[in-house]
Amino acid sequence: MNENEFSSLVKQNELKKVGKDIYLSQYQMDVLDKYHIPYGDADSSKELLFMLNEIPEDDYYDELDNVASQIAEISYYKDTRK
Repeated sequence: MNENEFSSLVKQNELKKVGKDIYLSQYQMDVLDKYHIPYGDADSSKELLFMLNEIPEDDYYDELDNVASQIAEISYYKDTRK
């Protein structure tokens, strides 16, 4: 992997604030956009996770499951008092 590829990968995984209390990477936003998930309407990561859990299993894809897991992990580490 050359330096440009590495920089692109880092940029794609950088978390950006996209709502009141939601932080997503470009990859996560791209996947949510692909499946028409209105993440901008959610007020928190927990609300976004609730929206994802409301999707019927027939329409649920591995990419969405992966993104939901990532969002849950980010939320856990952001909201857990140490």
